[in-house]
Amino acid sequence: METNSSFDVTGLHYSIALAIVSSLIMLGSWLSGFHDPLWVLLSGVICTEIVHDQTKSVVVRRIMATLIGTGISCVLLMVFGSGFVTLIAGIVIITLVMHYLIPVHNSWKLAVATGAIVLLTGFEQNSIAIAENIALKRALEVTAGSLLAGLVSMVMNSILRAFKN
Repeated sequence: METNSSFDVTGLHYSIALAIVSSLIMLGSWLSGFHDPLWVLLSGVICTEIVHDQTKSVVVRRIMATLIGTGISCVLLMVFGSGFVTLIAGIVIITLVMHYLIPVHNSWKLAVATGAIVLLTGFEQNSIAIAENIALKRALEVTAGSLLAGLVSMVMNSILRAFKN
């Protein structure tokens, strides 16, 4: 009877990389006094990629999607103000832009979700200034988490390749 002794270590590699990314984010938040690391942590999880040739594209797509979603939302808020129609129109416009003008593959939903957060904040708070503040904050948090995850992923990729050779 033959047994297959090979064990798929992919899950283990991801869990180690995610533990490192999450620990660095939480430690950085604690040291800097940043009390709401939710979006930094979410982006870190989304952008942690141990498949070497995918790391850069995952990080770039995440950052691009966030910047596009927040950018379009801010423009719409400045032009049309905050309200239900702006919220719905913004979701439609961002979806169309992401599908037909800016190819970021499956990351298009991240742009729509981020834009929806900004537009909904403007609608609920009846304040363009608060929504724009949220847009800037989200863009910075997502960028920080994504870049950190990309860096850790590249280091993990190098370590994994060294062990395979």
